[in-house]
Amino acid sequence: MMTSRERVQEALDHRQADQVPLDLGASDVTGMHVDSVYRLRQALQLDPPALVPGMDLKHPKGIRAVDE
Repeated sequence: MMTSRERVQEALDHRQADQVPLDLGASDVTGMHVDSVYRLRQALQLDPPALVPGMDLKHPKGIRAVDE
C-alpha cells in the first residue's frame, strides 16, 4: 500500500500508482469555487435542478443593463 505522497509522486513521474491520487479540496488553493462545483454536478446529473439562493435568473451573475 502506497502513501498519498508516494501516489502523487508516481503520478508526477508518469508511472501507475496503486490508486489514482485524489484531492478533494483540502486547502484553499486546491478547492473548487461553489459555482464550478454546482455546474459540474448539474452537468453530471448528480443533483436535481435547483435555484441557488440569491441567483437572479433575469440577470445572471448580477449583471444588469445600464438602462435599468
